Amino acid sequence: SLVLNDELACPFLFDCITDKNPLSGALQKVLLALFFFPETADRTTMIIRYGTRLNTIMMNVDPYWLNVMMEKPEYLHYAANCESVLLRIEEGIRRPYNPTATRTTQMYFTECFNEAARILLSDAVSNRSRLEPLLGNGYLGIAHYFSMLNYQSFDTAPLFREILRLHPEWKGKFKKFTEEGPAHNPTAAYGQSLPDKSTRPKRNYVVFDEDATDL
Repeated sequence: SLVLNDELACPFLFDCITDKNPLSGALQKVLLALFFFPETADRTTMIIRYGTRLNTIMMNVDPYWLNVMMEKPEYLHYAANCESVLLRIEEGIRRPYNPTATRTTQMYFTECFNEAARILLSDAVSNRSRLEPLLGNGYLGIAHYFSMLNYQSFDTAPLFREILRLHPEWKGKFKKFTEEGPAHNPTAAYGQSLPDKSTRPKRNYVVFDEDATDL
């Protein structure tokens, strides 16, 4: 709490965390330690006092530490309402695997961003007030990238199944997002199993004219 209330300490750490600073990695750990105050009130204070700086951190921190931050509900809800952080996670998922010597690193980052998206959606499923804005902003489109993966450390199909149970009106788009995925991918297989609109049962209605008279 002493560091939290210091007028210079936290701002100094925020300013030092950049891609060009060789000490950025070490300073990230120091700052993240401050973010994990045991008291919820202290974490809330961090968001209120350093909201703009917090956005900068979430945009620059190693994706592994981004996930660690999002384990705390205060920071998770902040991220869910921050367009730039949502965009960073989505772009991280879309980052292609690199067949060169950096392939392992690229796979590491992609897996971290996949986990970040899963954390966001899992939380949103439990609270529809957070799920609906994500869907409205097109975030369901990340299903395409999950459906194209040849390997996943976690199965996202049950998560998307629950989302579509809550919002069945998105089934058509979800099917479109996942139609190119390999059959062995659970998310792709689920999307491809959804019936086309044209094959869904149709209802026939009989219209009666109230003004009609019996002959």
